[in-house]
Amino acid sequence: MKYFFITLDFDLDKEPKWIKNFRKKYDEPFQYHITLKTATSVNEKDIDSLKSDLEKIVRKFKKIKVDFDKLYINERAANGACIMILAKKNKVLFDLQKEISQKLSKYGKHYLLEYEKYEKDFLLHITIGRGLDKDRFKKAKNDLGNDFKCSATVDEVVLSMVDEIEPRDLIDKKNKIIYKLKP
Repeated sequence: MKYFFITLDFDLDKEPKWIKNFRKKYDEPFQYHITLKTATSVNEKDIDSLKSDLEKIVRKFKKIKVDFDKLYINERAANGACIMILAKKNKVLFDLQKEISQKLSKYGKHYLLEYEKYEKDFLLHITIGRGLDKDRFKKAKNDLGNDFKCSATVDEVVLSMVDEIEPRDLIDKKNKIIYKLKP
């Protein structure tokens, strides 16, 4: 048994000056990403089928421009407070996420029940601070800038396969398969 999850990994085309230092303090070592499919179990015999199904979905979509502009804070996240910047409404991204979530749900169960809820109530965002205890959260709030406008051009969908849900495995490039969106 393995776990898979699907993200859009990217760098920002435009970002506020304060954000790089902020993320170094409160979100290392994660790359900017949007999670489309949260950690879900898959039998090893089904991995080739999963890859094929994802490739068919990705082939339908072109690269996507995303704009972020609104601060969102979740003080009650499972692993500590989380600070995010929400994206402006983006129908293409919502359609991509919905198709991936629905068509790939047949492969297994979510690692945590809350992940299933996240997929159904998809909140398009980037995380800039995570796993913050009360003290770090207080410091992070003081370090926030006041300009949240960011933009990105997303041109790849990333399928990650891991044996265990460990941060070091989640960011390891050897666990990732990249599917390019159409130009």
